[in-house]
Amino acid sequence: LQDTDWATPVPLLVRMGLNSGEAELRDGDYYGQSVNRAARITAAAHGGQVAISQTTAQLLEDSLPPGVTLVDLGEHRLRDLARTEHVFQVRHPDLPSEFPQLRTLDAYPTNLPAQRTSFVGREEDVDAVATELREHRVVTITGVGGVGKSRLAVQVAATILPRFPDGAWLCELASVTDEALVADSLADAVGVPPGSGPAREALPWFLRDRKALLVIDNCEHMLGPVIEVVDDILARCPRVVVLATSREPLGVAGERTYALNTLLPPAGADARAIRSSAAGRLFVERAQAARHDFVLDDDNATAVGEICTRLDGIPLAIELAAARVRSLTPAQILDRLDERFRLLTGGTRARGRHQTLRGALAWSADLLEPEERDAFARLSVFAAPFDIAAAEAVIDAEAWEHLDALVDKSLMLAEEVRGEMRYRMLETVREFAAELLLESGAVAEARTAHAHHYSRLAATLGAEGSYRSANAIRREARNMGTALSWLAAERDVERSLQLGLAFESLYLFREAGGVGRMIETALAIPGAHEHPLAPRAMAAAANRSISRGESPLAAYTLARSSLDLAAELGVEIGIQHRLNLAATYMRSFHLEEARENALAAIALSAGDHLQATRSYVVLAALERWRGDLPASRAAADAAEEAARAAEQPFDLAYALLVKGYAMEEVDPVGVLEIYHDAVRIGEERLPGGMPLVCYSLANAARVHARLGQIDEMVEDLVRAVTLSAAHGSREEWGTVLAIAGMCLWVVGAPVDAATVFSAAANVFPMANLAISVGVTLEEMQQQLTEAIDRDDLGAIWERSSAMSDREVRDFTLEALARVRG
Repeated sequence: LQDTDWATPVPLLVRMGLNSGEAELRDGDYYGQSVNRAARITAAAHGGQVAISQTTAQLLEDSLPPGVTLVDLGEHRLRDLARTEHVFQVRHPDLPSEFPQLRTLDAYPTNLPAQRTSFVGREEDVDAVATELREHRVVTITGVGGVGKSRLAVQVAATILPRFPDGAWLCELASVTDEALVADSLADAVGVPPGSGPAREALPWFLRDRKALLVIDNCEHMLGPVIEVVDDILARCPRVVVLATSREPLGVAGERTYALNTLLPPAGADARAIRSSAAGRLFVERAQAARHDFVLDDDNATAVGEICTRLDGIPLAIELAAARVRSLTPAQILDRLDERFRLLTGGTRARGRHQTLRGALAWSADLLEPEERDAFARLSVFAAPFDIAAAEAVIDAEAWEHLDALVDKSLMLAEEVRGEMRYRMLETVREFAAELLLESGAVAEARTAHAHHYSRLAATLGAEGSYRSANAIRREARNMGTALSWLAAERDVERSLQLGLAFESLYLFREAGGVGRMIETALAIPGAHEHPLAPRAMAAAANRSISRGESPLAAYTLARSSLDLAAELGVEIGIQHRLNLAATYMRSFHLEEARENALAAIALSAGDHLQATRSYVVLAALERWRGDLPASRAAADAAEEAARAAEQPFDLAYALLVKGYAMEEVDPVGVLEIYHDAVRIGEERLPGGMPLVCYSLANAARVHARLGQIDEMVEDLVRAVTLSAAHGSREEWGTVLAIAGMCLWVVGAPVDAATVFSAAANVFPMANLAISVGVTLEEMQQQLTEAIDRDDLGAIWERSSAMSDREVRDFTLEALARVRG
């Protein structure tokens, strides 16, 4: 570089910083503390200067090239605020040798403290806040307790210190309990000489001509006096910039608020995914600080990732958890997170309220007004995001005021979703609020109000039965599940059944996770079978059990019992009851009874286009299975016509799906267009459209196979297999695998076909699969035994039964790649 002709008016001077240590290669770039240290050394050097760390100097000690010497520049505090670094300068006769003092913290007036631990995962936040401070004279970092506001503020100050020749000054207000001492604390921090008069006057006078950064930490409990002092400084000291941290905004004119989020949890469960996430890296570094031989590997990575996720990415909580590796494995720490407030305590040297996770949250709660504290506790009954109407049901009509205050104080998160504000607490915060609710003695009152609200909402949405209401139920599923648990415990049969049945008509069983068994939970309440809603709930439970892959015989028996109970109670059989009976009978091979109930549902749906669509969809699938293709096509046409009249694209897509199924032998080319239209509609309506996408892609692949279109078949099946393996129910995953096995058979890969098809039988009982893929177990076995030796076939079935879902997915994708060639 020194000898290069740069063709510029002045030489181009390049600064260099060298450090030696381990680095991690990730996404084409290098990461790690050693890399960061090298960057800090580089930042401290001047143009044309080569600076190196002590580690590098020691490695070079006996191997320096001729003419190269090292100049000891002494100990320096770099801008990462970690340990001091002994820096050396590389000297050579051909290089410049005289430079100003290194641009480290020691070169500027400041009281920023050295940090005992590394700064992890907030690089983008540092850049963002630094940018805000270029454009605004007062910036406040807000966030929940333990999220890292103080550490970020100090790091930002160190980073931008060169902008302020008169220094960056930190004032920590956490220990200040007297409002009258706020100005004195700030005056002491910036170095106002003793005897300068009252601090309120001396402070702005001292700063009036200075270009300085004032960092005011932990303002939330002293907002009044802080606002007064900051207003005065901003008015009288034009070159002073203020960076504050608080759990709520200061509220001064011109303030810019920076809401600090928690760290993103790992996106996967392997060691690479953990190291790629800020939360994971923080855990690992703090764990290694606590126990030098701690190593992240694929054996403990899943537990580490789950710890970071369950702790909401709160840095303080992660650090406290990581410190426990001195005596517990990550898996043991994870097992104990249900008692996180007992587990997550720090050593006696930790700062005050940061000695425990509970202390950090209690600090925030203690600053709430009594009404806000009560609202905070009551809102802990929400297991998932909620809207203002739900909050009003649990608190009171003025809930919006309390929500506004809690959002401001960083105890509640507010997010706009499709034009509606939704509110939620971090799970760690919610558990603390739940403890406050328990202490208040208002648990029963709050949970009953919560449960009654969601049972009313469930009844309304369930009655509507549209795609819009399905989305609403999906959105509220976790809160409805929590409500049902309470109602069941209170033996509130009617509201429990209303909640369970809200899911029954909306294609949501496989999407709602843990609330998929809501109907069964409601039916298990003592006295439930005496309620008029019980017969309909029993039929829905029977249909649901088939979808889970349980015994078709048991499902059939339960469905028949629902009719007996309806007769006993004198309850009429409604359309939804009929549809569940038809679906259950069809998939348990009682086809005539299925047809009878499908026709009864159609008769009941007169004038209701939406219910008519669903009734004809069931009939079309049933007739296709019975082998009456003209009747199946007629029912599918009727389903499509009703869906278009109902103006419900989601139901139209299911009508198209059964129409394609009914027309595959008649117009396979046209059917492909129908299936891909259904895929498009499903993809526009994820996650609710996931089953539709998987089934349509798999059906399209079956048609491609019959047409000899191998590439297109493989393309559709790869998508269907990947999606259903990751997101599908057992029914969807098993059905897609069975169709994949059939396709492999059609294109001449019998051994792979046998493996995939037998794996499908293990995922989902073949008796249930048959209705979806158009082939029985006996038929498929007969075809396979004609091509594969019986002993070999038995070995294939045995091997496939031992495969995990991941192994099945990978094998299927590899088999598809083989047929493509």
